[in-house]
Amino acid sequence: MKSKTVFIIAICMQLTFIKSFSQGWDYNNNRIAVSADGNSAPDYAHKWAIGDPDDWGANAAILAILAKLEMQDKLVHYSYNNFIEAPAGPDGKNQNKLSCDGGIIRWHFDADNFYDVTTQLEEAKNSLAKEMVKSTANDPLYFLHAGLSEFVYQAVERAIELGGLENLKYVKLVSHSGFNENHKRRDWHHTWGDIQKLCGNRIQYHKIKDQNA
Repeated sequence: MKSKTVFIIAICMQLTFIKSFSQGWDYNNNRIAVSADGNSAPDYAHKWAIGDPDDWGANAAILAILAKLEMQDKLVHYSYNNFIEAPAGPDGKNQNKLSCDGGIIRWHFDADNFYDVTTQLEEAKNSLAKEMVKSTANDPLYFLHAGLSEFVYQAVERAIELGGLENLKYVKLVSHSGFNENHKRRDWHHTWGDIQKLCGNRIQYHKIKDQNA
């Protein structure tokens, strides 16, 4: 019963994301990027060593909803397990990878757009940064900030290195959790506030009703 409840909550959360796009923030078949948290092996350097089951369920729910809306081609980046410095585990026990791989196969997403951050950090950062740099007034990027902020900080840093500082004005970030925005798994990690300082408050921001509770 608990797992079913968690999964239903995850579906409702992601439905809210999609509705916020279409009803409240001028979404018009634009590119979508997602970065989700979790890790594939225990991170004993942190007091919460593992990711939560709601992370695994939310990945499947996001992909199911996008597929139902026939928006597979709009998903240009999906990174998961974005706890920076968390260790990688075996694929067979990597629940976030199993969830995403299953969604890719079942609903025909482009596997080249998916990244396990614990094993593909540089590739994931480059992918998200390049999508940010592509962004213009006519081609904004809608970004679901569904994990902690450090990975996003590093991707924004990379986008700036690529000359895309002004393009960040056309990145529209949707957040569902103040906890995710501000939590740091390492002392040197960054928060959402740090991201905004880095980019000069250029990234657009929209927060739906907080889902963490």
